[in-house]
Amino acid sequence: MTNYDKCMKYLQEEKGLNLSQSLLVIEGLKSAVDVDIMTSQDYDYGQMREILHGLQKGVDVTLYSDNRFTANQMEYLCQCLENKLNIAEFASPEYSLAQMKAIMMCCGLKLDAAPFKRDELMAVYANAILKYYPAIDLNGDFSWLSSCEDEEKVSYILEAKVNGSFRNDMLLKSTRELRTERESEKKNAFYDDLLNPDRLKRFELFNSYE
Repeated sequence: MTNYDKCMKYLQEEKGLNLSQSLLVIEGLKSAVDVDIMTSQDYDYGQMREILHGLQKGVDVTLYSDNRFTANQMEYLCQCLENKLNIAEFASPEYSLAQMKAIMMCCGLKLDAAPFKRDELMAVYANAILKYYPAIDLNGDFSWLSSCEDEEKVSYILEAKVNGSFRNDMLLKSTRELRTERESEKKNAFYDDLLNPDRLKRFELFNSYE
């Protein structure tokens, strides 16, 4: 039995790794990195792959080597570390991948001093902001966030800004009022389409509709 075979047998029988995981550990050994951290917890193949990638890139993998992170979360955190970014704000298994990206995006905004705690508000509304990224200008004025009481209103305002229907009076309205206004617009649009002359002619509901 060759040393390679002995290593494979040890990894699979003693460490309980499957073939794919074992091959990753051997790749790590060939790269002369500390492979112990790859087997320190019950990682799946994807998680082990991202830890190995981080080790090979020379980043501090201890910041994301927690099996509560998904492989996709680990990949994102590793990319941030490769780019010398501070991941302290969002490197927690409690955050989804979308939340991580949103918080990173919000923390990275370079805005002028505003009469509200920008970082706190941006973090609170991070998911709503991420929903419309990159359609919105992240370097724009976000002071209007201080007029929003919840994420739903932020979404309404952002959507209006993106599609060009934003009005200043929207900031003065409550979330309920904006919701009612939106439902009314949808209802009107439905009936406008229903009674469209071309539609009526196409379905021959009337012989003539002018």
